[in-house]
Amino acid sequence: MQKGKLTPLALALGFAATVNGFAAEVTGPHIQTSRAFDDDTIYTVTDNGSVIGSDDTNLVEITIAAGKTLTLKNTDDNWQTRILDGSNRGGLTFTGGNLVLRMDDTSTDSNSEQCFLRATNGDATTGTTTFNTDSAVVMEGSVPQGMTFHGDINFKNGFVMNIDRSAGDAARSITAVLGQLGGTLTTTSADINITAGKNDTSITGIEFGYGGNLNAASLNLQLNGSNAQSLKVVRGINIWDHKDYPQYNQYGKDITIAGPVTITLQDVPSASSYAVILTAKRDYSFAGPTKLTVNTSNRGYGLVTNRKVDFTDDLTMDFSGNNYSWGIFANAAGQVTAKTASINMQGGNSHAIWLKENASVAIAEALKTNAHYAMVGQGESTIDVQKDFITTARSGLSVQDKAKIFINSSGSGKVQFSGFTEMDDKSEGQIVLNVGSGSVDENSYWNVTDRSILTNLAVASKASLNFLLTADVLSSLADDEAIVLVTGTTPVLLHSAASASGASPITLSGTGLKLNAGDEVRLIKSSAGIALDKADNRLAAGSSLDELKGNLNVEHIASLSRVQETELTKDDYDLKMKSENMLVATIKAKRPSVDKVNDQTNALMQSSIASAATMYAADELLIDSTMKSRNGVRQTGPFAAARVGKYDLDVRGDLETNVISGLLGYAVNLQGSEIGAFVEMGHGTYDTKTAAASPLGKIRGDGKHNYVGLGVYGNYTTPWEWLHFTGYVKGGWLRNEFSAPIAGVSVDFDRTSNYWGAHLGMYGEVQAAEKIKNRTFLNYFYDGRESESYEASGSSAVAGARFHFDALNVHRVQAGSLFEYQHSSALRPYAAVTYEYAFKADAEGSARDHIGTLAMNGTDLEGSTGILSLGWTFMNRAKTFEFDGGVNGYVGVRKGVSAQLQAAWKF
Repeated sequence: MQKGKLTPLALALGFAATVNGFAAEVTGPHIQTSRAFDDDTIYTVTDNGSVIGSDDTNLVEITIAAGKTLTLKNTDDNWQTRILDGSNRGGLTFTGGNLVLRMDDTSTDSNSEQCFLRATNGDATTGTTTFNTDSAVVMEGSVPQGMTFHGDINFKNGFVMNIDRSAGDAARSITAVLGQLGGTLTTTSADINITAGKNDTSITGIEFGYGGNLNAASLNLQLNGSNAQSLKVVRGINIWDHKDYPQYNQYGKDITIAGPVTITLQDVPSASSYAVILTAKRDYSFAGPTKLTVNTSNRGYGLVTNRKVDFTDDLTMDFSGNNYSWGIFANAAGQVTAKTASINMQGGNSHAIWLKENASVAIAEALKTNAHYAMVGQGESTIDVQKDFITTARSGLSVQDKAKIFINSSGSGKVQFSGFTEMDDKSEGQIVLNVGSGSVDENSYWNVTDRSILTNLAVASKASLNFLLTADVLSSLADDEAIVLVTGTTPVLLHSAASASGASPITLSGTGLKLNAGDEVRLIKSSAGIALDKADNRLAAGSSLDELKGNLNVEHIASLSRVQETELTKDDYDLKMKSENMLVATIKAKRPSVDKVNDQTNALMQSSIASAATMYAADELLIDSTMKSRNGVRQTGPFAAARVGKYDLDVRGDLETNVISGLLGYAVNLQGSEIGAFVEMGHGTYDTKTAAASPLGKIRGDGKHNYVGLGVYGNYTTPWEWLHFTGYVKGGWLRNEFSAPIAGVSVDFDRTSNYWGAHLGMYGEVQAAEKIKNRTFLNYFYDGRESESYEASGSSAVAGARFHFDALNVHRVQAGSLFEYQHSSALRPYAAVTYEYAFKADAEGSARDHIGTLAMNGTDLEGSTGILSLGWTFMNRAKTFEFDGGVNGYVGVRKGVSAQLQAAWKF
């Protein structure tokens, strides 16, 4: 919605939400004559199949005053109860104002067809229902059907349909719009929102059969299955013909949707989900941007068709959480054309385009996908990506039978392809791959990830051919086989440095290859040979192509903890034609692989050092409650303190913590000195972000701490009463829960470990002026936490690892001075400045995977922090109760702010 502009949809929803508070409620008879409503009205029928019905000869016109809302309700429990019945020839018209149709599923019949609107009489002469309302018509309730019609239904300002069945138990097949027998839905917009009940069996947004038609400017369908296991099929748009009733096909017309189309199907884990099914014999055009989303289903489809379908604007498909996914699935004589297509598929077995029989897909400007298979062609189908082709993950191109796949057929597009090509043994099809256009700044490439077979290969100037070698691929090659086999009658075309835009580099990379000096890596075998710069300049056996050698720094994620860098550089091999048909790389010397720790595991060291920040907060609460109390030494009795703080810690990357600390204790005063025991407890949350690093980039994590501990302390007053020594020892348990996505795998840690701490300090207290008292202090703190180990499972693509956090041992000192102003005997404000230096505060650890052990990148909190404190103390007249409050600001290694309260009682 545009800011400052009220759309018809917004107005309709606003009227529907507010009318109940002001409208007159009327229970009345069925209406079948024209009528005007001058005020906000809720009109309910309880004993008839419809609220308003059309006349067989005369138009029934309902007029609603401008600015007023008419709400129609029907509570009759007949299996075909509806609010509007436009079945008779006279037709219905609604003019002016705002209209709301509200009805719930009240039938006990298992075949209930209750709906908002029915306009059916069994033939194509049903009357027309027209909505000339001032805003979008709102339909809401839990009925299983929305609109069912054989006649024409016209909406001047569109409609909103909300079917929410989440509270019901009945098993229904839900259809929002069903048009048949030439019935035509014409609307400026359609917003359909369906939430299934726990026993519903199917959901369909818009369905046209037997010649039903659609004229729409925009569509928005949101279908939510509520994770109901009973749902078996979900369809966004379904337009079909019945093979046994071809006489109705005459009513069907070509369908064009002028504006944007958004369809979302989600949370149907047992169902097959189809965003769009177009099989009726007509042509289809989507003139605006189209976005199809299918999430969490068994089998998910974007478009299924055997007809001509044109997307003249951008086509976007998003899939996630499906067991199997297909973006465009076409068969028979289906013809799909698109300006651009972006098909994003997360999880499960995924195919961006799958064609059968004589189907075809042509994408004029760009295809982008991360599907397991970008394209599969069977039968005599054809897929033509005329310009840009980009895969953002390893993907495949597959041809069977006589199918054809053309990549960058115009030769003017950008290709960034990581993956492989395959053709079955009996295939008579084609895979034609033109890598790049020769543009200097294009960065086109084919990263060859597996053995590949295709019919034609041309690599433009500045485009690169990168062989990502694996031990499995190399060991699978017979003596006369190469990684890439080109079977066509046209030579493979490469480019030298002498070409207009420069060479087309060839690079090798890989880890764990076990290659020795003299070994050959057979890269390309071409039936028609390999040509340089021009197709007729074929290379002879023995020709060197060392000028094409390039470096490609590839890092392989071996496990959650380990990254392996490529073992090969251009200086490690020679590139030449072993024969006129075979290009090979001959290894000159073996270079050991380089392993390093995955930088994303830095998040784990941030988690470890976050424990120190939590322990800092606990330490300072006890000592601050002494330093900033009225007298420094408590009287005999209980005391309590609490602090809340937010801190930004200066570590590699980003680490922010929020800590709430509490303290309960009992003090005993002995001749001016103090001893006591205390219980401390607290809760903290923290957020981490690693610094940007290759190959996976930065990640965010989050965690929380809970701790509880016990301790004893003392505050000794020396014979020089102005000088005091303080100390404590304590121990407890700290629970750390942390989660972060490492190497694309969600890693969750949860461990409770022991912690301990000690403190020694001194302070001197003098009367600096008549009403100003000064307390100068020097403190040392030690905190420790035992080591921790975590086992993290990997995924099918990334091996797991065991992570070990070394024990934390943190040492720091503080020096500062506090000034208290004796405003009155009850209230005294104070201010303090403190300098802190942490001289040992390291978090270190290691990770062990199936290969070995690596040290993780440590982090620390070493360095200086300045602290400014402001607060006040209150003591009652009897001096039996003290209450203090203050705030602290931090700058340096620790940046942030905290606030604390403390109280003490004298018994």
